[in-house]
Amino acid sequence: MSEVHRQSIPLEHLSVGMFVVELDVPWINSPFLTHSRKIKSFKDIDALRRSGVKTLVIDTERGAAPKVSPQYVAGVSRDDVSKEASNRNPEPAVVKATKPRDPSVAVELAAAQKVAEQVKQVASQLFEALDANKAIDVKVVDPLVDETLASLNRNNQALMSLVHLSRKSQKLADHAFSTFCIALNMGVALKHSPEELQALGLAALLHEAGWQHLPLNLMGKRTKYTANEEQLIARHVDIGLNMLQSSNLPELVGRIIAEHHERNDGTGYPNCLKGGDIHPLSQILAIADAYDERIHQLQDRPGLLPRNALQLLYKETKKGAFDSKAMTAFISMMGVYPVTSAVLLESGEKGIVVEHDQHAHTTRIKIIYDGSGKALDNPVEACVTQAEEGRSIKSLLDPADSRVDPFGLLVFVTP
Repeated sequence: MSEVHRQSIPLEHLSVGMFVVELDVPWINSPFLTHSRKIKSFKDIDALRRSGVKTLVIDTERGAAPKVSPQYVAGVSRDDVSKEASNRNPEPAVVKATKPRDPSVAVELAAAQKVAEQVKQVASQLFEALDANKAIDVKVVDPLVDETLASLNRNNQALMSLVHLSRKSQKLADHAFSTFCIALNMGVALKHSPEELQALGLAALLHEAGWQHLPLNLMGKRTKYTANEEQLIARHVDIGLNMLQSSNLPELVGRIIAEHHERNDGTGYPNCLKGGDIHPLSQILAIADAYDERIHQLQDRPGLLPRNALQLLYKETKKGAFDSKAMTAFISMMGVYPVTSAVLLESGEKGIVVEHDQHAHTTRIKIIYDGSGKALDNPVEACVTQAEEGRSIKSLLDPADSRVDPFGLLVFVTP
């Protein structure tokens, strides 16, 4: 969606025929299934008013443009507005587009958690249907993409914080959720079209469908794969595509799934494609998939801390494995110290990365231990920059080390 066509308007300027793409209330408070919706009647506007909506963003390319004279005002009937308009005959004018201030991670988390629950639930249902050799309705994913994009647009770190939380079960559904969020976040950063983002989201949710027909003990195996096991795992791409044959999968989605284990240097599988032969959206999913596999131990190697996983993927990119443009967007999006990372400050304090403010170039840290190593009774939050003397981030910490975190406090917990 072009920024030229996005306009932020007050609710009283909303009228039938406009296309809404963003609201100033969390998804769970919205009267509609998705924030992306064309206003079809005055009942729609009433529903938004009752939900507490004050301002919203519309897309004038997909719907009507606003006028200075409100088409609807809370508490005034449609007839009253029509009479007033006929008396004044106002000239149309363009409302200046302004982006509402992004909510904090803490504020956005409620909506993000709702999105996460829905994505995992739908992923589980789709996998179960495919495992039973049933066709699936891929259109059920479209609203999930819309809501995920809406959350990422409000604050792109709330969902990312959920991606980094530890897992205890439902590995496939959790992995699908993580790659879904990471890939869409990257797709937005790389300015892909709404249609491409829909294809990317669907591919991300279904890319591991083939694992349903493999021994699931191979996912997260703690010992090195044998040659036979590696060959078996490599088949999950073709197995998944075969499972999806009866589901009217869009051609682009099938291609993204088919290529998500290909590598720029030709070392990937199943077809050893290189560089330009791999679709840009496949390049995005490849990075999202590889990152989540590494931080959540989904292969035969130990799980890595987020920053260490970033460093490893960066090194692999320098060697030619991943697309450099996509990797640059990914690292910029995640931050050098991703949200949920445990860190040591120059002051000796220890804390957890809670949020990155990309506009102010600061990182918000919840400080858990003071400079002497004493656990604080009441953790405090501080915004730091790498240039700040005495309190910049010095290094990453591993909270699994009891010497680093003797009381087990350096663990990100959602508010």
